[in-house]
Amino acid sequence: MEFINPKKKKSPKFFEENSNQKVETIYDDPEWRELRDKVKKQSEKDIRHSSKGSLFGNINEPYDLASDEDKKRVEVNIKLSLPEAHWDFLKKLKNRLLNYKKNFSFNFLKNPKTYLIIGFIVFIVGAASFLLINRDNKDNAPSAEQTATTSQVKEEPVSHDPPFSPALPPSGINKEEVSYNPERNFAKFDDSIDGIAIAVSQQSLPEDFKSDPEAKLEELAKGFEATKIIQTGSGLAYIKETEEGPETIIFKKFDLLVFIRTQNKVSETSVISYINNLN
Repeated sequence: MEFINPKKKKSPKFFEENSNQKVETIYDDPEWRELRDKVKKQSEKDIRHSSKGSLFGNINEPYDLASDEDKKRVEVNIKLSLPEAHWDFLKKLKNRLLNYKKNFSFNFLKNPKTYLIIGFIVFIVGAASFLLINRDNKDNAPSAEQTATTSQVKEEPVSHDPPFSPALPPSGINKEEVSYNPERNFAKFDDSIDGIAIAVSQQSLPEDFKSDPEAKLEELAKGFEATKIIQTGSGLAYIKETEEGPETIIFKKFDLLVFIRTQNKVSETSVISYINNLN
């Protein structure tokens, strides 16, 4: 009986080159030998597979694009129905037009009856148009009553009997020459200064003027942009001058508020004299 030295460790030889060599150990057991051969074969097979993979690299299975596209594909069916073209009818129409163009001539203009027919048609159309236009004008034209009513509305009511005594020039103004507008409450007459036409308008002094007439008159003049001031016998008068010549004169006379509109520029002396002579 052979004793194994415990200090000497002997590893099992699974991959011995000479597998037929007899070694009187437990590793020479037939079952161990069969297991050793299987392990050796499996190792060699794994080595071959690993070398093959390194040679061709990592080869992935091809990506199936068609399958994903089929999943994402949306089928849309659009049916368009176009009208059927009647080709026979179109061909006949084309042929008729071509034949008409070939056979067309202006020979009918040589017939005098043609001009009579054309003239008659023009006359009928013109007469009908004339009648229609006249009828529309009559319908749109205002009646005499409407015209009179409109004129009365536009014209200011006129009276020759004002409720106050207007200040008149010494030359004298007839009562019929003084017009009074009851709605606007002012009297008006035409006169002249140094041969220059003027229009004189007067009204009773407003209630708010009576407390301080001079201050109210000045305020009113500023509103009319009458900045030129002259002194008269009845107080201050304010004149608005224009480059064209006409002037507007605003002043107070007695208990009246007076406006004078001149057709052209008038001298200050003449204006003062005219205002002072109003009575």
